[in-house]
Amino acid sequence: MAIAVRGTSNASVAGGTNYTIVPPAGTQPGDLLAIIYSETAFTVGSMSNWTIAGTKVAFFDGMASQAEYRIAEDPVPATYTVIKSSGNGAAHMIALYSTEAGGDLSVADIAWAAVEAEDPAIERPPSPTFEVPDITAGADGSLLLALLARLKLDEFPEVPTGMSSESTYNSSTAQGDFRTASLAVDAGATGTKYIASLDSTQNSAVAALVITETITATPEVVAISAPLNAGGIGFRLD
Repeated sequence: MAIAVRGTSNASVAGGTNYTIVPPAGTQPGDLLAIIYSETAFTVGSMSNWTIAGTKVAFFDGMASQAEYRIAEDPVPATYTVIKSSGNGAAHMIALYSTEAGGDLSVADIAWAAVEAEDPAIERPPSPTFEVPDITAGADGSLLLALLARLKLDEFPEVPTGMSSESTYNSSTAQGDFRTASLAVDAGATGTKYIASLDSTQNSAVAALVITETITATPEVVAISAPLNAGGIGFRLD
C-alpha cells in the first residue's frame, strides 16, 4: 500500500473576485485533491463540492486563509474556481493517488490551527509555535498531509518536525507563501503528530489531513473448460 504525489499547481490574482486554478498535471478521476488559499481581504468562500478542512478569517490586518479537499471527479475539469470576495488572492493545490490497483483514497481525520500576527494594539506574549490538535491514523499506510500558509512574502513555512517537504509556492501577488509536507503514519496512532514553528509576527495557518487508502480486490479470473460436442466442433478455454 502506498500513497504518492501526482503533482501540484498554483494560481494567483490581483484584485477582483473569483479566480480559477488548473488541477495538477496528470490528475486522474479518484485522485485526492487538497488546496490551501489566502486572500488579502477579511473573508473567503467555499469552493463548490469541496469539503472545508479549516478557515481563518479576519486576521487583524485583514487577511484570510482556508483549506479544502475533494476526490477528483470523472471527467476531471479543466479548472476549479476559487471563491474570493475582494483583494489579492493565491492558491496552492496538490494531487495524491494510490499506487495500488483498485486503491481508493479518503480523508479519515482533519486538524486545523492558525496563528495570528502580533498586533501592537493587543498586549499578549509572542506565540512562536503551535501544535496541531490530536488526530488519529485510520489504517496502516496512511499519510499525514500538512497544508501550510504563511502570509508574508518570501518567508516559507518551516517543514514540520519529522515530515518531508513535498512542494512550495511563493505568491508575490497575495504576499503569501505555501508549503505541503507529508509523513507516513501507522494504524491507530494518536496524538499530536508535529509542531510547526511559525514566526509570531506573521499570519500563519496549517491544515493536517490523515489520508487513508482502501484496496478493492480484483476479481480472480477462473479458467473455464468445455468438452467437445457431438457435432465434432469444440472449444477449450484455459
